[in-house]
Amino acid sequence: MRCAQCNEVNAWTLARCWNCGAPLAATASSGPGTDVRGEGSPAPYRTPGAHEASVAAFAFDARRWTLADQVTGGATLVLLVSLFLPWFGTDAAFFSVSVDGMWHSYMVIALILAVAILGYLVLRAGFVSLPFGLSATAAGQLLAGAAGLNLLLAVVSFVTKPGGTSWQYGAYVGLAAAIVAVIGPIRSVMAARHA
Repeated sequence: MRCAQCNEVNAWTLARCWNCGAPLAATASSGPGTDVRGEGSPAPYRTPGAHEASVAAFAFDARRWTLADQVTGGATLVLLVSLFLPWFGTDAAFFSVSVDGMWHSYMVIALILAVAILGYLVLRAGFVSLPFGLSATAAGQLLAGAAGLNLLLAVVSFVTKPGGTSWQYGAYVGLAAAIVAVIGPIRSVMAARHA
C-alpha cells in the first residue's frame, strides 16, 4: 500500500507509514489479494498476529529508495571503490610510486562506514519495515551522521597527503563522492526538522 503523504510503499498490515508515520487508509484493494483454492474464491481475511506482522520476508525492491537514497548509495559505492585507487603518488625519473586511499590507517573507518551505509540501504530496499525497529527519523539521522563522518575522514585524508607526493585521481574521486553522498541525508534531516 502506498502512503498518500510521501508515496512510500508499505506493507498492507501497517497502520502507519514506516517512512513518515502518516496513517494509512485501509481500502479493499490494499489487502493481500485472493487465494486460488480450486474454485477461485477470495481468501478469508484474518488479522495477522503481532509476531507475523513484525517479521517480514526479505524482498529486494529498489522502488523503496527515495532519490536521496539512490544518490547516497551510488556516491558511497564510488567512495568505497575509490579507497582502493591511487590517492597519492610520486613520479621520479626512473620509477613511479602510488598508494591507495587506505594509506592513512584511519580510513578503515571510512571503509566500514561505507559498507554499513550500503548494507542499510539494501535492508531498506529489502524490507517494508526495518527488522530492528529503527524509526525513519532516527535512521535518517544515523545515515547523515555516517555520511558526514565519511566526508570528514576523506577531507582529512586529502589534506594530509604524505610528504613529497602529489594527489592522484583516486583522491579527487573519493573526495567528490564523499561530498555527494552527504548531501541527500543532510537535506532529509533538515526537511524532517522543519516539517
